[in-house]
Amino acid sequence: MQAAPAASLKARALRRLVTTLVVLAFLLFASAGSWRFWQAGLFLGLMAGLWSYFLIDLLERSPQLLERRLRHEEVDAAQKMFQRIFVPVTFAAFALTGLDFRFGWSGIGLDLFRLRSCSRRRRSRLPDIGSCSGL
Repeated sequence: MQAAPAASLKARALRRLVTTLVVLAFLLFASAGSWRFWQAGLFLGLMAGLWSYFLIDLLERSPQLLERRLRHEEVDAAQKMFQRIFVPVTFAAFALTGLDFRFGWSGIGLDLFRLRSCSRRRRSRLPDIGSCSGL
């Protein structure tokens, strides 16, 4: 009799894992506008591996906790608040990461850092080592 609920829990947890990974992959690649975003694929692969490990561990050690998490039935008020905030923030972060890949916003920060360090080098009259010659 115990095998049916365990199989159901395993199937629901696996379905949630796959659904979550598909949604996150969509957020990353759709906002990036390209399949060339290899870093997103690597990240999703690592996440899939780690989340699968935690899923197997929870199924073996604490199926009650897994059941509660799948149903969003948290007892602690802080956990309830965390769950309400975590999903929109995570989705926004993934979309922003894809947009950063598309528009190259991260490179702007690196250029500003290089410009700042080159201006310091010029003020202190240190020799140009080649990285500041184009700035």
